[in-house]
Amino acid sequence: MAEITIDETKLKELLKVAIIELLEEQKEEFSEILAETLEDILIKKAI
Repeated sequence: MAEITIDETKLKELLKVAIIELLEEQKEEFSEILAETLEDILIKKAI
């Protein structure tokens, strides 16, 4: 199998693009997860 080499800057850019595309495609689900996470954090801080 051939070895693939990619520099760190290019890898970071590719990951950033992939994450942004994923968030845009799954915006509603991501918003729900983020809201639940923030709610959990606030509850833990209140205790």
